Amino acid sequence: MNNTKWLVSLFVFPLVIGFSACKDKRHDRSRDYRLDHYAFFLVSVVRDREFYLELLRKVLQEKKKTILNPLRADTLKGDLQHIAAYDTLFFRSEELLYEPVKKISSGAVADNGPPDNFTRGETAWLNEQIGSLVTVFRQINQVYRRFDQYYTKTGYKADKGAQGLERIDSIRMLDDKSGVIIDSIILRSDRIFKDIYQVPEKKNAFAPAAVLMEQSIKASDNYILLLEQLLPGKQRYNTTTGKELKRAKDSIDDQINQLVHLGLSGTERSIWADVLVLNFREQLFSFRNYYEVRLNPGSSRGGVQQADLDFLKDVEQRMRRFYGIFLKL
Repeated sequence: MNNTKWLVSLFVFPLVIGFSACKDKRHDRSRDYRLDHYAFFLVSVVRDREFYLELLRKVLQEKKKTILNPLRADTLKGDLQHIAAYDTLFFRSEELLYEPVKKISSGAVADNGPPDNFTRGETAWLNEQIGSLVTVFRQINQVYRRFDQYYTKTGYKADKGAQGLERIDSIRMLDDKSGVIIDSIILRSDRIFKDIYQVPEKKNAFAPAAVLMEQSIKASDNYILLLEQLLPGKQRYNTTTGKELKRAKDSIDDQINQLVHLGLSGTERSIWADVLVLNFREQLFSFRNYYEVRLNPGSSRGGVQQADLDFLKDVEQRMRRFYGIFLKL
């Protein structure tokens, strides 16, 4: 009997030690700088690409409007600057397209990979997702290159924009695909970091920001509904409509001011809270800036066009996306 107990203890003891070692490794905070470095790396991977895509969307919007109306004369100087800035970025995008993969490859500096607190499965999954994200961005650039050649040669005049609109749709689908990958990286890494730091569950941890985001979406949606009534063939712009649009704009401005004054304060509970609030706020700025600069509902030169409305709806949809992910943190 004693021999049996001895044999059991002989096998169980190493298992206990191994389990304790794994557990301690998971929550080891002695090298916090490695965790901070990797968190910064993940945020950079996401934020760099969000910046790239935001510029791309604005460029495609301007080029799309030209394709739909080759005789348009309302391209602003700022829009031309957007196009020039993106085209410059496009031709110098080696780092944006390839650098993340280099940083996690077998020959890369160790600090660029997940620290030892991550399991092998988690490390493999994150590396795979980052690789997939880079692949999508290469595909976006390949389609944009073909689109840009078509646009530069004014091919849209010959086929009435058919190929151009098709390629814009292809880029949009790839944009959506990159969003799915980015959101999965955010949610999975958020859970991992919370487990490592042993962050306790807390309901409504980001309630103030969530409320403002929800109110901002409602204000933007209300503005879009008002614009829909002013599309060609629908009701004419009048004093009443002008007052309703002003109230809608004032509401959006109020939400922007509150979001700015809210500041960024979510990092204590999530590495992504501040990022998502910032992304959301930038989309709201983009929404406001577009209608302030591009739209003149009461104009006799066309007023609101469907392409304008589609652009604002896309911006609002991204706001909903960031809000939805934010609620899952």
